[in-house]
Amino acid sequence: MDIYSLFHLQRPFKFISKTSNFLIPIVGWSMFLTGHIMLNRVDRRSQLKCLQTCIEMLSKGCSVLFFPEGTRSKDKVLGGFKKGAFSVAVKAGVPVVPITLIGTGNVMPSGRESQMYASPVKIVVHPPIQTAGKDADQVCAEARKAVASGLPRDLVGIGSVTDNM
Repeated sequence: MDIYSLFHLQRPFKFISKTSNFLIPIVGWSMFLTGHIMLNRVDRRSQLKCLQTCIEMLSKGCSVLFFPEGTRSKDKVLGGFKKGAFSVAVKAGVPVVPITLIGTGNVMPSGRESQMYASPVKIVVHPPIQTAGKDADQVCAEARKAVASGLPRDLVGIGSVTDNM
């Protein structure tokens, strides 16, 4: 539901999605044909290829959407961020624009993707974080702080930066 909500920003972007989503009839085929980026989360080579593809896309001026938690939490609490996205941004020398999504977990609860409910969704686009002169850990921490600032206090959690993509 997060990606569908973000289409309301009316900005062109590519996003990273797990391989199994590309196998969903019509939706997955559309994702493949429109150039979104496939990631096999258990295959290190796939992760490296994904990161290289992202760097290439960013160098061509394309926006790439990452979900740095890696997956949606069942309790809706913000988890730790993986620093792969931030490593890509630092290497490509592009800013990171943190976005907070509120309410998408009520529309499509994690683990119950076949069920949808009517519920409001709020999108908060935060100011860009410049990456020049910073490392991935610094940018990751700034981005998590920005995302957390848009959430109700009970959904912030105590997550941290993790090394995995």
